[in-house]
Parts: sequence; structure tokens; C-alpha cells
Amino acid sequence: MESWRTWTGLGGKFGIKRDYRLPIEMSPEDEVLSNYGPPALMIKTERKKKVRLVLYRASKNYRRVRAIGMIVASKTKKPCIVDQDNQGTFSVNYSAVDKDFRGKGYGSMMYGLMMSYLSSKGIGITSDKDASTSAMAGKVWDRLSSTMGIEKRKTAKGNDTFDTDNSTKDDPMDDCDKGYSNDLEHSLIDNTGNYSGVRARLTKQHRKNLKKNSRLESILLSKASDLFDRAYSST
Repeated sequence: MESWRTWTGLGGKFGIKRDYRLPIEMSPEDEVLSNYGPPALMIKTERKKKVRLVLYRASKNYRRVRAIGMIVASKTKKPCIVDQDNQGTFSVNYSAVDKDFRGKGYGSMMYGLMMSYLSSKGIGITSDKDASTSAMAGKVWDRLSSTMGIEKRKTAKGNDTFDTDNSTKDDPMDDCDKGYSNDLEHSLIDNTGNYSGVRARLTKQHRKNLKKNSRLESILLSKASDLFDRAYSST
């Protein structure tokens, strides 16, 4: 499995963007999940308004499932940058990584997979507009917005910053609710394609797993909910 390494470079200083480092190869064998199969990714959409991603591994007999990471994004209430192709923006509402896998790049992995999926649809991504964004997630957004190949989407009139106070009255397509702490003011899209191959392999494995366990997706949704509750009950 591949994941992003730490972003490097000057981080946007002096107008210079960070560059991607090459993905690292993560061993499919892990001492925590030695009796489990290869990693897989479930992508679940709801009426084109919400997307749920769960990164997981199923046991070799498909009776047990271990959720590694989860992320949920939903369509923003206001336009928050609708472009000339009439595509809008989704905001990340929830994200969590199992405690046994933290500090290994899985957090960035979940953001990367979500951004890759939305970008393939021409949809932008931004921080949560309904609740506060954690300091850790805020750092992720800062890094993303100053990474080469990740661009700020624009409206047909050329605006790329959310209008939260009606300052650009002539352009309703940039109107957006203001978030709380660590708020991002842009709609980002990934033009690198770095995650498309990884996403394809992981979703292919999920389809294989689904053939072996018809209840898999309902189990994964429950596991993802439990994972988020555990991750944030102690914070």
C-alpha cells in the first residue's frame, strides 16, 4: 500500500509551493493484522450529497473486518465555488484513524483518497463548514493548499476565495458559510493524479471482498462510526 510521505519544501514561503515526495511502499503484512488480507477501500455515496470512505482489511476467512481509517465529506450548503462546469465543493466533516495505525501516514492517506475521488468528478474539497476543524487537520489543509499540483478552484468570474460577508455581490458562486477554527477559505482540487492508481487498486480489492461477504458494507459503516467515536471520545 502506498501513502504520502511528509510534505517537504518551503511550504508556500516566497511563493514557492511544496512538492510531492514519491509515495512510499507500505508492506501489506502488518504485525497488528497478520491474519488479515490486503488493504481495501469502500467508497459509499449518498444521493450525490455525501461520500464515505473506509480503509480496511478483512480477515482471510472474511469473517472479521478491521477499519484502519475513515473520512466523510458532504456537499456544502452554499456554492463555495461552483465552477464553469457547474461543479461544486464538498467539505470534510469527519476523519479518524485507528490508534494502532496513527503516525504512519494513514491520516494523509484518507485525505488523499477523498480528494482523488472528488477530483475525478471535478468536485472541490474544503474544511468543515459546520463545526471546528482540529489543529492537526488544519495543518493538513495548510500543507495541501501549498502543495504543487493541488489548485484552488475558481468560479466562472475568476474568484477563488470564499465570500462569507457578501463582499463580491456580483458573483453568487463564491458564497460560502464561514467555518470555525482552522477554516480553509478555498476549494481545492488535485490535478496530480498521484492517488488515482492507489484508489483503483484499493477499490478493486473491496469489490473482491464484497463478493465473499454480502454484509460487508453495512459492517464497514458501523466499524467506521465506532472508530470515529473511539478516536474523539478521548480528545
